[in-house]
This record gives sequence, structure tokens and C-alpha cells, in this order.
Amino acid sequence: TVSSNMSLLQQAAQDPGKPLNVATASVVQWMSKTAQVEKIKRFAIVSVGIGNTVGSAATVAIGRAAAGQGLRVMMLDLSSGEAGVHMLAGLPPGPGIADMLAGKADFTSIVTRDPHSAAHLVRFGIDRSAKTVQLLTSQLDRILNTLNGIYDLVIINAGELSSSAQILAGKVQAALLMAPAVRQREVASAVQALKASGMNAVEFVALVQGVDQNDGSVRAAG
Repeated sequence: TVSSNMSLLQQAAQDPGKPLNVATASVVQWMSKTAQVEKIKRFAIVSVGIGNTVGSAATVAIGRAAAGQGLRVMMLDLSSGEAGVHMLAGLPPGPGIADMLAGKADFTSIVTRDPHSAAHLVRFGIDRSAKTVQLLTSQLDRILNTLNGIYDLVIINAGELSSSAQILAGKVQAALLMAPAVRQREVASAVQALKASGMNAVEFVALVQGVDQNDGSVRAAG
């Protein structure tokens, strides 16, 4: 069991000059070990009852920490919610995976270098039509297989828990669920569903004091 402060997790994303907090370092250690033992490269981050900001912040913090260890990292934003991964990374809006699927951009134009690490980033993008979201679900396997051949870790922000988020998360090999401690029953149900879909590994980060992102602590429960 590891304890730290959620604000540190967000600060790690926003200010790479600050030391990594214990929670972020522990998650990277879990991902690295899982990647080696289970031969897994794709990890989804799913938020439960906390909105998209924390998931985006975690994606950036974990991605930067992993890149700092010399791993080739892709941070892929599959959530159309507010406060996308690019915002937490300090990047402006731009074309992303949705626009590529809509035929409005090619792959090389949507891959962006993180300004504070060697990690790469792909935004969700500008096109948010229902048709594009359907294409994302149907084409995701092909996209992830391509990324598998390029990167050591593909860290995916799947957004707030929903039926579509579970479908997206179910297409990867491992997941990190983030939620207030009071939502553990909902998390347990999601964990069962993800494991039933054939997922190899699931980890849970609990916000011990609810959704307070300034004062609440983070507990990594394995």
C-alpha cells in the first residue's frame, strides 16, 4: 500500500521539475513489471466518479516518468471529455486520432512530442461526431497493433467510466482504475467486467478522501 497526495500527481504532470511522488513512481513500477512478466505494452487509465482531469493528469505524469526511465512511451488520449491529455501536457488543441479516422489528418501529423519529456502524445482531436467515435471503436485494434511495434508502453486515457470507456479499455491488455474510496463497489464491478473480457492485469488507485484533488491522498492498492 502506497500513500501520496493527489495534488502531487497533478503537479508531476504540470511541472516536470518537481520530484516524482511515490504514487506515480509505484504505478510506473507496476507497469514496467507487468510489461516484462506478461509481455504487455498497452495500459488504459479509467476514471470513476472524478471526471477527466485526473485521468489526463495521471496519463501525463505516468508517461513522463516512464519516458524518464528510457522507455519509448506513447500517451494516447481516447477521451473526448474536457481537460484532455494535451492540455495537462501544456500543448494547444490540434488534430488527433479522431481526425485521422475521419480522413482529415494522417498519422505523422497527429503524433506530437511531449514538451517536457521524450514521450510522444496523440490528442483525441477536433472531430467528435458519433460516426468518428464508432470508427474509433472498430479501428482501435489495428491502431494499437501498429503502436505496439513502435513503443515500449502505450498509455491510454480512456476517460470517465462508461460503456464506451469499458469497450475501449477492453481492447488493451491492462488497466489502471482511479476512483474515490466510496466508489469501490462500482470499481469492483468494472474490474470483474474487464477481467472477464480477457484483460491480463488490473490495478486500482483509490482517492482515500473522495474527489478533493487538492487534499485527498492516493492509495495504490494491489
